[in-house]
Amino acid sequence: QVLGELRPKDPNAIKALAAGVSRSHVLGRYALKALARYGTQDALRVVVRAVVDNEMLADQAIHLLGEAGSAASGAVAEAFADAPTDKRIRLLQVLARNPGKELIGPLVHALATPDISDAAQQIAMAAQGQMSAALLKDFRSAIARTLDEPLPEHVGGILLGLAAKFDRSGA
Repeated sequence: QVLGELRPKDPNAIKALAAGVSRSHVLGRYALKALARYGTQDALRVVVRAVVDNEMLADQAIHLLGEAGSAASGAVAEAFADAPTDKRIRLLQVLARNPGKELIGPLVHALATPDISDAAQQIAMAAQGQMSAALLKDFRSAIARTLDEPLPEHVGGILLGLAAKFDRSGA
């Protein structure tokens, strides 16, 4: 925390705090909090990495990313594709709290992934009310493009169902 106060947004301070995340869980908690306060993309990437790589700090990292809101969306969306399947849902939940354009790609990808498509459907339904008209249009377009690809029957049904719920006139 002191590093952040002495040298705000200094890349060397971010590196030092990132190293502290992996040293111990106690130090890691303080380092994550300081990184989240920085709010830069580099600092938030370290917090996202804690969700994926550090099970002991994952819950706190998710909480801090949620508090960071849309500022964390870019870092979370970047990490989504490389995250293990079980972590993708947690990252998707963070993105869905403040729906923006960064949500579309990971959400459609999760919907097209048989292992997590049911959970992704629930997240999509919960986020629908917070999505702007432009975002809903982009989401429907992404679903339409995905439906053109070969998909398992279960996944195709989920995507068709969401298309119908999100756009009754066009489904």
